[in-house]
This record gives sequence, structure tokens and C-alpha cells, in this order.
Amino acid sequence: MLVIGSESYAEIKRWQWDDEPYTPLADRNIVWLDGAYYLAELSEEKNIALGKSVKDDFGLRVPLTDGKTDLIVSEWISNTPNVFGRNFVVDLGQNRAITKVRVLPGQTALNQPEYFVRGYRIEAAHENSRDVWRLLAERPKHFNLVLDTEADSSWKVINDDGLISFREARYVRLTITRQDRSNWVAIGDIEVFGTGFHSDGDIEFSFDTQDPVNVGRIYWEANLPDGTNFVVKANDVSADYVDWSEVPSILQGVQFTGVEPVKGIKIKADLASKVAFSTPRFESLTIDYDQTLVASSVFCHSEPNQVQRK
Repeated sequence: MLVIGSESYAEIKRWQWDDEPYTPLADRNIVWLDGAYYLAELSEEKNIALGKSVKDDFGLRVPLTDGKTDLIVSEWISNTPNVFGRNFVVDLGQNRAITKVRVLPGQTALNQPEYFVRGYRIEAAHENSRDVWRLLAERPKHFNLVLDTEADSSWKVINDDGLISFREARYVRLTITRQDRSNWVAIGDIEVFGTGFHSDGDIEFSFDTQDPVNVGRIYWEANLPDGTNFVVKANDVSADYVDWSEVPSILQGVQFTGVEPVKGIKIKADLASKVAFSTPRFESLTIDYDQTLVASSVFCHSEPNQVQRK
């Protein structure tokens, strides 16, 4: 019989960030305000259509949200003066509070200035009513290379106070409503601008220790209004590169499951919102850790077994 016993004395300590902003390693679309981290508000010049899907009236994808207006590869050219009714639909991915739309000419139109949009209508549809299009802006006679609903004074959304407002929608449709009998049309990019908060953002922290430790439970506080989401991930701080997309999220108060001991961990928090004017509130972060890595003493007692022949 073999009996082994040990004595160990945990030295559980707690690292926490709460009342003061803890300097992050990196952040994207995040701001500190009133004791918590939030999604940042959209700037007036933030193009929320950049990189989104846009299709023509035949359902074909066209390169009109890539941020470029290069000849042929990043523009749409009609190849005919018959453009009346041609339309393009931008999918913003979720409802956004839209304030302005701008359409840039393609390089062909810059080389041949007559190839501009001569009349337009811009409409929007809500995520929950895809086929109900509501007017945003309209100009039957347009004479500029750049189509800008703010500069053209063609925005039609008016609030209860009679002021120019916004419309919450996921889809934006540009329709050409006037054609030229001799000139084509070349469009370079469709830009959409909005107000409210960014749809997503993230922030990274580093919890470092001088000596190796065992990490315990990780806690946080977050306020989540309807339509918002908050996810926390953790990884060994010594990793030269972390692909956070491959790191699983952790649950509130669950023990850290990485390989230990470590000299600290990196924490990444993802904030997201599907509501234009709502954001998660990341209020605090707490990490338990233990500086005692091995038993302070070990004792052993052994008794031989008597084995009888046969």
C-alpha cells in the first residue's frame, strides 16, 4: 500500500480594473466614458458601405463599395446610353441610421466628364421589410460629376420638428432616373454615411506578472441593452501572435483553461450592436491568480503486500 500526502498553501490574489480606465494594448471603435468602455460613435465621414455587398438590377455583384474608382476593375460602366431605371442595391449588413449618400464617378467619367448620373432617386428598406422602399433623396435633373445628397439638398427625411433627419435601414437603392441619348454612365463608388454607434469594436488588455502564476477565474461586468452582444477571450501573454478567431470565448466566472503556469494572459473583449443607437457597456474586469505553483511539502508511506505462493 502506498500513501502520498502533500501540503500546499494557495496565495490567491486578485487583479482588477474597475473605477479607472486600464490602458489597453489595442482597441478598435472603442471609447472610455463615465467609468466604462463603449462602442464609439460614428464620425460624419465614416463610410459604412465600404466593403459591403452591392448588386445591380440583374442581381450581379458590382465593385461599387471597394473604396476605389479605378478604370474598368473598380467601376460600373453602362456601355449604352440607355440607363433609365438601372439600379444598384447596397446591403449594409444590418439596420443603420443613414444621414447621407454620395456616389463618386468612375475613372471613365473623370476622363470623359459627360458620363455622369443625370437624374437619380435613392431609397432605403428596413431589415424587417425588405420590399418596402422609402424615399431618401431625389433629383430629376443632376449636373455634377459627384452625386452628394447633402450638397444637392435632395435629402427627403424630415423629423417631427421639420429638420433633416435620418432613416434606419439595412438596404440602400440607387436608381438612375434620367438618361442621355449619346453618353454612357460610369459610376466609381457608392458611399453611405450614418449616425449612432459603430456596429462592432474590440479592446485588448494584458495582465502581466514578474513570476509565473496559475490563473484562476475571470470575471467581468457588462451592461447589455437589447440587440447588443459582449464576448471575452483569454490567451497566454507569451504568445508572439494570437489569432483571436481561433480562440474560444469564455463564460463569466469560469476557470482559465490554458496551459499553466504563465507570466500573464491577454484578454480580448468584443463589443457588438445591431441597434443604431445602442452599445454594450464594459464596466469591469477581474482576474484571480495564485503565486504558489507547487506543494510546500510532500510525505510518503509504503507498506509491502504479502504474496503467498499458489
